[in-house]
Amino acid sequence: MSTRRMRSAPGRLWQAVGFVALWLVVAALPVHADAVDDFVQQQMQLQHVPGAAIAVIQDSGATRLRTYGRRAVDGAPVTEDTTFEIGSVSKQMIATGVLLLVRDGKVALDDRLLKHIPEIPEDWQGITIRQLLTHSSGLPRETQGLQTRAQSDMATLREAMEMPLVFRPGTNQAYSNVGYSALAEVITRASGRPWPQFMRERVFAPLGMNATRTTDDAAAAANMATGHVWSAKGYEVSGSLPGLRPSGAFVSSIADMARWERALRTDVLLPAALREQMWTPVTLADGSTRPYGFGIEIGSAGPHRRLQHGGTMLGFRAAMSQYPDSGLTIFVLMNAFGSLPEKVAEWIAAQQLPGLHPVRTAGTAQPGLLDAVVGEYAVGNNVLIVERAGGLLTVTRMLGDRGMLLAALTPAGGKDFFDAASPRATWSFEEVDGQAA
Repeated sequence: MSTRRMRSAPGRLWQAVGFVALWLVVAALPVHADAVDDFVQQQMQLQHVPGAAIAVIQDSGATRLRTYGRRAVDGAPVTEDTTFEIGSVSKQMIATGVLLLVRDGKVALDDRLLKHIPEIPEDWQGITIRQLLTHSSGLPRETQGLQTRAQSDMATLREAMEMPLVFRPGTNQAYSNVGYSALAEVITRASGRPWPQFMRERVFAPLGMNATRTTDDAAAAANMATGHVWSAKGYEVSGSLPGLRPSGAFVSSIADMARWERALRTDVLLPAALREQMWTPVTLADGSTRPYGFGIEIGSAGPHRRLQHGGTMLGFRAAMSQYPDSGLTIFVLMNAFGSLPEKVAEWIAAQQLPGLHPVRTAGTAQPGLLDAVVGEYAVGNNVLIVERAGGLLTVTRMLGDRGMLLAALTPAGGKDFFDAASPRATWSFEEVDGQAA
């Protein structure tokens, strides 16, 4: 028995996939003056995205807002004021609310959670506010109620109290949406008002972010995009999560996201010392660090330092990507569950930042390989479909009956390929005799 195996390097599969190369985009569309528009429109078509909004913001003061497609498949066009669910991009906003209370002297970052919520169980009593912000508290990622029903933040916490800690507080780092329910309850108790009201009055209203609201706010629906999922049946309107989750609390427009970014560059909300802590990696009990701050992932792309976060809600994806040393920030909002806005943000950044993507040179594939590798592959828990598209290979990840384009691979020579729009990884195909490893 002969089976085929596909490998990608470096890292896990999801780190090694990207988008269609720019030269393919230009070849497939009428020539436009703006390559970004060409790229985004092609990606929307390939990823089955009805509507998108993008902000490109520079330290110089230049801000470019771009909108594409429609709020729904048969709806009105997306505008700068169309609102999208932003999922976990909301975490940096909740974190800012906490830091406002730190500035007010009502909360300290190293306060024990016990000080603000005294009814917590004994094994939670070592948890600090800082650990909640940085996902180093040991609280579980989710509870059943958080995912399936509308409930108060305290109801979520009581449910989590029946679950064991993932690790002793401060000794490790693992993503926890429950932790942001705890932070929301802290905001409510320390401020003396419901946290959505506090966020509206202390954060959004002063910044003129009038389109930004909680997901359960009826007024948010006035200019709201509709979430979609693509399947073999075509576009389907997605459902919505019940209730309000602080971990993915807000809907926002691309115009408001630009206002948000500007606020985090200045002292209008927070002094520089507190803002700097937002993007400082968390230090664990053993002195090691993890690449997460307060609602912000901290890392790099090529030689460039990068602060980023993604957001996922039913029918929506969002991405924030900031290159602080280069003065560049990009937000991408999309109304399709299977979309990859973070890769669109990275491609746009690569057009402005030298060295963000390595230079790769197209080569010649081993004779007959392009046709030979067409088929279905199992890579970990993923099922991938490889098809030929002229001199390229397209790779589609199957999610049940749904397909999501991951990459368009250019031959690098021999059995190796790369995705010219996300070219750090090298993909290779090989024949394996017997059962695939």
